[in-house]
Parts: sequence; structure tokens; C-alpha cells
Amino acid sequence: MDKITCLSFSNINLLLSITDRNLSMITKGKLIVNEFGNGFINVDNKTIYINKSDLNRSFHNQIVEVEYTEENNMYYGKVINFNLIDKNFVGFVHHIYKKNIYIFVPELKKSNMIIINTCVKLNKNDWVLVKVISDDNNQIQGELLSVLHDDIDNILEKKFNLNEFIQKETDIIIPRENDNPRDQRYLETMTIDPFTSKDCDDAFSIEIKEDKIHIYVHISDVAHYINPSNSIFEKVMERGNTYYGVKKNWTMIPREYADNHCSILPDKDTNVVTSEFIYDTSKQKIEYVGWYYSIIRSKHKYWYEFVDENFDQNPNFSIIYNASQIIKKSMKDFVVSKETKSHEMVRYWMIHVNQMMCLEIKRLFRCNPEPQANKLELLKEYLKFKNQEDFNDEINTRDDIVSLSYKYTHNDTLLQYIIKSLLIKAYYTDNDDSHYGIGISNYTHWTSPIRRSSDLVNHCLLKGYQIDVKKYLNEMNESELKQDMVEHFIESYNNFKIAKVNETFDGVIINVTPTGISVFIDRLGSKYMLHISKLSEIKLIYDNKSLKNEKNNYQMFDKIKLKISKTEYDMIDFELA
Repeated sequence: MDKITCLSFSNINLLLSITDRNLSMITKGKLIVNEFGNGFINVDNKTIYINKSDLNRSFHNQIVEVEYTEENNMYYGKVINFNLIDKNFVGFVHHIYKKNIYIFVPELKKSNMIIINTCVKLNKNDWVLVKVISDDNNQIQGELLSVLHDDIDNILEKKFNLNEFIQKETDIIIPRENDNPRDQRYLETMTIDPFTSKDCDDAFSIEIKEDKIHIYVHISDVAHYINPSNSIFEKVMERGNTYYGVKKNWTMIPREYADNHCSILPDKDTNVVTSEFIYDTSKQKIEYVGWYYSIIRSKHKYWYEFVDENFDQNPNFSIIYNASQIIKKSMKDFVVSKETKSHEMVRYWMIHVNQMMCLEIKRLFRCNPEPQANKLELLKEYLKFKNQEDFNDEINTRDDIVSLSYKYTHNDTLLQYIIKSLLIKAYYTDNDDSHYGIGISNYTHWTSPIRRSSDLVNHCLLKGYQIDVKKYLNEMNESELKQDMVEHFIESYNNFKIAKVNETFDGVIINVTPTGISVFIDRLGSKYMLHISKLSEIKLIYDNKSLKNEKNNYQMFDKIKLKISKTEYDMIDFELA
């Protein structure tokens, strides 16, 4: 069972009772559905796992009743009772039959479409907001609330209940005045972010003092404004994240603070928390000096593409990048995507500062558990396939796998996908500091306090505020899961828009089972199933991860051409090209 579900979600009201002599029990709680489609609820410090097939028609964040049993100190259940009535859903017109309009909602199974009757003219694939009014005889009846413009951000806003932060007149924010910041406005400070970014929460400065290179990493001191001493803090923690659409975002903190007061912008005094380092080029070593509060005045607002295009024109870019490679070597993390120099240097410096500040605070951790051994098999198989002679069948340690994967990752999107797939999603906790993916311990999130509640909590803890971290773990993890769902929805929406029937794609077989094959398609960045019935008119025999007959032989990592036979929002069907 995927350890991502072992999140510490708390504050769930529940009713527990013994229902039969087989120790089958029933409980009620909030359902959490992860990105793999599996669910779980937390009750009395135990996690009840629910397979996708046992979710019934229930969906993420719904209060459900679950029947469960215990096996080997693990708890497994199925949803037996839930309520859809009065719930609002965003979906699209799947088909129209006589006077009935069938609305497909991605959260629900396709067999449970919502049926509406309306005088409003609707067409196939129109996006709508509907309300469930009855749920009888496996027929879900609804009413139309509104027709949505076919704009991804508009759909996201309604689907995930995203909204602007409304700051009331009573939400008075009074800045702190007792942190004694250093004046570092004289430094040549720069930010590096996406071109359109407004919430810039990190910056770099470089200073040569006594022939030593000092690198300063400045993080916006959001807790200078937003902390437990003012009324707005609980509302910020409830929002949990800034959510990013395609052309807009919905900020975690009031937009005036996200885009102005807290954002590190050129020619503006900004309160920050500075981590100072000394970069010894002769010894190829980075020494952590310490942290302190400071005031900076950024001189340059750079974007990633600009840095890459002008890398050799600015010596500070090279200093930051070369130092980041020392951090990279110390971690030996998995390479899961191809990065430019600008992205790589920013990412590794942020990771390093996250780790240093975790050691300072030691209250909130970012945990990434080690994947189960069987999840590594596909990676091992692929590495072996890539180079038969230079492969040791006995590699089992993380370092062994990382070292080998470094040889092949660049320009190999399939390997990048396999590594991403084997890594378990990280989560926030107050009792586990290990991070398998990065390859370090003592790790937290610190560098994005404008857009993540976890980082803001750490900033408040550093200032000495008494915060019960356990109280907010649930909201931190759920808000991050919500952002993952937003990103998944955007990906599905875009694929649905661009996929055309009879369009052909190149793919690679990454799994073979008795019932068919899984094919990774690079252009779509995902895998798709092809049932055995579509592979050959002559019966195929399964043997040692291959499907074959006298004419065909489908085996691992074979290249294959597919074409789209049918498209729907949640599904693209393929057949052999």
C-alpha cells in the first residue's frame, strides 16, 4: 500500500461501533483521495485504506461511512454510506437523450452521470455547474446552476471553490517591529522567477569580503505581517496554498501582500530572513554562517530564460550555479527531469536553505518515505535494458540506483517518468525528517512563505510564536493535494483539447500483463493501456512479460505506434497505428 496515504490528518469527528462477530467495524470521517485514486480516512491514530474500487461513488473531502477490518495491524475498508444530495459539481455535457441531459462529473464514475432537465440550450462538451437534488435507484437527478465559459481558469475556480482572498475591514495587519533587521540594502540583490511571477519570495546577493565569497539567500519575511497575533492568520492557514491556474492564481494571503508588501520587487524595501553562506572555491566547499533578519532592496528582477540566455554575461550567475553543484553532489538526489542551469541553481539553493532552517527549527518536517522494493523493479529492468554490460544485478541501495540513473537520464523522458513514478509523494509531519527522493534528512519547507502555509508556520515558529503544528498538518497536506488535483485537471483538460481521432503517437511498452500492455507516450507525458483484444486477431499467449503468437511479440521497452480511436475528457482510447 502506498505510504503517501500515511498522512497525519486530524480533527475528524467519528462514530465507532462493532457491527458483527467478525470484528467488522463502521466509522465515519472525511474521505481523502490521493492522486492515484485510492482513498483513506484517519480515525483514532489509525489510517483506514480504501481501494479505488471500494470508494463507491464517494469523492474527495466528503464525509463518508466506512466499514473496515484489521489485517496484520493494517486497516482496510470500503465506503458504505455517503450523501450526494445538495452537493454542487462541475462537469460537462456527455450526451443528450430526448429531454434528459447527462452530465459527466470527473469525481464520479461514468455510470453515475447526473441527469438534468433545463430549458437552457446545451451542447455536447459544454461545462456546467449542477446541484444534486435526488439520488434514487442509482439515478442521480440534478438541476442546472450555471453554464461555464469554456475557459480553464473559470472552470477551475468553480470546480475547486477557488476565490480571491477577501480582506475585511476588521482584518487589520500590524507589522512587527522587534526583529532588529540588518540593513542590507547596499547589496546587489536579484530575484530569479518565472517571467510573469508577481509573488517573488526569494532572492540572491553576492559579496566579496576579505577575498571570501559570501552568498546570501533572502526569503521574504511574511511572518513580519501575517502571524498568530492577528485575526487573519487562521483564514490563511485554512486556505493553505496559493493555487495556480493557467493565466491566473488564487493567493494564500491577501493579494496586496502577496504581490506587493511581501514580494521582493525592484527598488522596494523588503523585510526578509537571510541565510548567509561562504563559498570556498579552492576547497569546493560551502560553509553555513547563520541566519538573521534583514532589509534588502532588490536591484534586478530576472526570469529563468533571461539567466540562461545571458549566463556568461553576469559572473554572479556562474558563482551561484557552481556553488549549487556542490550542494547537488552532497545530496545525490534523483534526476526526474531535464533542467536548465537557471532552474537547477535556484532549486538546489532552495533545498539547501530548507535543510539549514529545518535544523534551526526542528518542528515541522517534509517526509518522503522510501518506496517499496517492488516499485524499483521497473527502474532496474530499464537500466539493464539500456546497457547490458555495465549493469550490476545486485544493486539495491539508493546510491547504487541514483548513480546508474545519472548515466541515462539526460534526454531520456521515459527514464524520467519511471523515476517520478517510483517516488512516493512527500507529506508534512511533525515526527519524521527523512526525505528519500532528495537523499537527506532534516528537511522542511521554508523558502515559499507567500504561497505555502507550511513555510509560513516555520517562519512564525522561528519568531517564537507558540504554534501547535499538529493542528495544521491536516490543512497543509490537504491543500497541497488540492493543488495536485488542479494540476492534474489542467493536464487532462489540455490533452482532451489537443487529442484528435486518428492522430498517431510514438510509444514505448512499459508493462505487459495477460490482459494487455501499458504504453508510455512521451508527447502526452503519461501511460495508456491497450487491451489484448486490440493487439492481434490471433490469440496472444502471455509468457514472462511478453504477449506473443506466431506473428507478433509484444515485450518490455519495445517501441510501438498508436493512434487515437476515441477521445473523452477523462479517457483517450488508442489502437495500433
